Amino acid sequence: MRSDKFSRVLLIIIALLFFLNLVKSFIPFPYVHASEAGNDIGRYQMYTWSIEGNSQSFNPNGSYGYYIFDTKTGKILDERRNNL
Repeated sequence: MRSDKFSRVLLIIIALLFFLNLVKSFIPFPYVHASEAGNDIGRYQMYTWSIEGNSQSFNPNGSYGYYIFDTKTGKILDERRNNL
């Protein structure tokens, strides 16, 4: 008896979700356009890294560094690698 009520509620929820999905397909949404060429937000990306050292590795003190990329040209603008 209890599982019958649970199944009925679950089927109603699923039917409601299908109905909402159908209604959503008839509502027009605005298209997303790319930003202007002059907008350079997010053009430069920075990648940092570090490696922990230990007494049994080839580099016991570890190392770290960074790279700065220009995402429009694909060039590396700046880099630094440090072996401690």
